[in-house]
Amino acid sequence: MALLGNAAVAMWWNVAPEARSEFEDWHSHEHMPERLRIPGFLRGTRWTSPSGEGDYFVIYELAEYETLTSKHYLDRLNNPTPWSTKMMPQHRNMTRSQCRVICSHGGGTARTLLTLRFSPVPGQANRLRERLSRDVLPALAARAGLIGAHLLQTQTPTGQAATAEQKIRGGDAVADWILLAGGYDSKAVAALLDDELQEQTLARHGACHERIAGIYRLSFSLTNKDLPSTRARCDSQPPSIGRFVSQPATRRLPKAADGKKGARGSRTMQEPLSRAQLRVLGLLNRGLTNQEIAKELEIGVGTIRWHLNNIFGKLQVRNRTEAIVRARELSLV
Repeated sequence: MALLGNAAVAMWWNVAPEARSEFEDWHSHEHMPERLRIPGFLRGTRWTSPSGEGDYFVIYELAEYETLTSKHYLDRLNNPTPWSTKMMPQHRNMTRSQCRVICSHGGGTARTLLTLRFSPVPGQANRLRERLSRDVLPALAARAGLIGAHLLQTQTPTGQAATAEQKIRGGDAVADWILLAGGYDSKAVAALLDDELQEQTLARHGACHERIAGIYRLSFSLTNKDLPSTRARCDSQPPSIGRFVSQPATRRLPKAADGKKGARGSRTMQEPLSRAQLRVLGLLNRGLTNQEIAKELEIGVGTIRWHLNNIFGKLQVRNRTEAIVRARELSLV
């Protein structure tokens, strides 16, 4: 795959076994969509280690390097949601690098990904960068079994103070140079560690012998175009909820002093919430989790997620907390 944009945030961490299920639920349905709503965030991809040890690699691809210092991004980093505040301490051995994309070759979505963290020998950075960018990575992207190869270099924005999320995690390590190679053949990807990307070969190009390598498989990917639109595209209901849903229903909006509906509600509620969505919203307002709402309504957790995505879109909010606030403003709960 070719990376989108000119910058990226690359991260590695581990999650304890007892927290992985909720972590992936949070990361897939709240956290990554929240990040992809930030202007300049183009795609997020989560990868997991096939070892089963709970190791993750996540990369966010950004349009421009300046996105890393944008107000939109820093506001999210310094105002984590309640669910994020709960999950951030679960990120163990966190490495987080804010990077410029030096080169990116290939196309498509990989099934397996190799990540290499390394540094150039002092005085050899230009030679190493040229060798990898001009010769090594273009050839890898065209090889059978592989589809992409990329080089990133960490460049942490100067003067950036620790964010609220970093403080919750307790501080993050930082990589230096990052090489990514992905493909549809896991054996071809793994073989790179004994071939072009083995330590001795990279050392001849100007890299230090110390490196950190990891093999990951694709777990989840989301682009900013995959997010639910403000105006839902379909009001149809999944079969599993048909037995208790009737026609769409709305709650009466509070009237302003002149007898008209509140201006904000009439302007932003372009579509009413269905009866099922109002019921889910009511349980959300009571503080129930997705699993608890599903148990209460006797439907699947996936259906609850489907409802929440539609609710967020209709209310023009990004997460559960904002949905509750907005619903109360509109007297929906």
